[in-house]
Amino acid sequence: MSGEEKPKLKTHQRPNVLALSLATLSIGFGFANRYWLILILFGTHGIYQGLLKPAQNAFVADLAPEGLRATVLGSYGMVVGMAAIPAPFIFGALWDWGDAIALSMPWRLPFLLSGGFVGVCALLLAIFVKPGKTDSPAANA
Repeated sequence: MSGEEKPKLKTHQRPNVLALSLATLSIGFGFANRYWLILILFGTHGIYQGLLKPAQNAFVADLAPEGLRATVLGSYGMVVGMAAIPAPFIFGALWDWGDAIALSMPWRLPFLLSGGFVGVCALLLAIFVKPGKTDSPAANA
């Protein structure tokens, strides 16, 4: 490297970018109507998931008080894990519900709803989580 600074996302921008990316992927799955498009979306989703966990944990750690960082990260992991248990059942129920209300393509409903919810969460994050003490040099590395 020539010693040039690479452009970096500020700590408070990371979750917005990640959430909007997930919302776009979810909505993309909702409108995918070709197998090749679904294949591209799955590949993109895999890359996204690989980048998601470290950025999420860094963001949560930056928001946590220094003395409680491990507790907050552990609690965050527990809540995410507990939410992952019913998620496939809810997704399947929405899929079936889309079929029950005679949607022409019932599989779109859970993808569009999840994309919409994630988009709203990104908006709320942008409004309520402001930069401040969360911009540590280590977080932007």
